[in-house]
Amino acid sequence: MKTLTYRRHSLKDGHYISKAGIELARDEAEVYESRPDAVEFSCVFHGPFVRTAQTALAFCCALTVTPPDAMPIIEEIGNDAIVALIVNDAFKAAVAKGESNYQATVSSHSATELSDLSRTAMAAVTKMFDAMKDKNDVGIAFGHSPIIELAVCNMSGLPDGWNELNEMDGLVLEQDDAGQIRVVELIRANREQPATA
Repeated sequence: MKTLTYRRHSLKDGHYISKAGIELARDEAEVYESRPDAVEFSCVFHGPFVRTAQTALAFCCALTVTPPDAMPIIEEIGNDAIVALIVNDAFKAAVAKGESNYQATVSSHSATELSDLSRTAMAAVTKMFDAMKDKNDVGIAFGHSPIIELAVCNMSGLPDGWNELNEMDGLVLEQDDAGQIRVVELIRANREQPATA
């Protein structure tokens, strides 16, 4: 069984993670390692935006085990073109009214657009699982909301809160030997800082 923890990037300041974001990512690495079921990551992935790479580095630098040498960039996690499709004026207005990034995406796009966005987001998940060569590999990825939620929105049995991911929150996914992917856990970051959009 392959496992992928897919987390939102840490607290940001513009396009970069903030000092508080670095601390949050490091804290979350310590929380992860304190879990009785914690294992060493065989793969670390991030999107093309700097804040996802910075989050991956801050998280991995706080681990007591040596992270993998390579941290592949997965374009489908969220590049300029994908973000431009999601973040339209209606999306911005919905977020300003207090909707989560995922809810704002649903309310500001047609069913066809949502289907296309979901398919692209799921392609990132598939690509990451395909990059894990051993059937027992454990990976971690750092990406964006609502792209993480769009990837799993058509799965059954989603945990409460899956559609409202704040910084460093995430989902744990498993892929069985037949290639089926399912969500097995929602991760909430332990933070005192207020969430930002």
